[in-house]
Amino acid sequence: MIADVIGKAVVMLSSHSPHSFFRRDVQAYIRACEYLISIASIQDSPPFTEEERQVIEYYAEELAKVLRPLTK
Repeated sequence: MIADVIGKAVVMLSSHSPHSFFRRDVQAYIRACEYLISIASIQDSPPFTEEERQVIEYYAEELAKVLRPLTK
């Protein structure tokens, strides 16, 4: 199911539809995540520093905390 939602997100963002399935703040989050994933995936790209990893993990955990009550 999550793969279907992610696939839909990619299609919706790439189509540049003015009537997007996702709110603008969620679209910005998706774009930022896709950017970080693409940078990390480039073979010659330097790895994230420990500090960068900690910041990314911190925000991922904080987002998970606020979303967790919605999934119960």
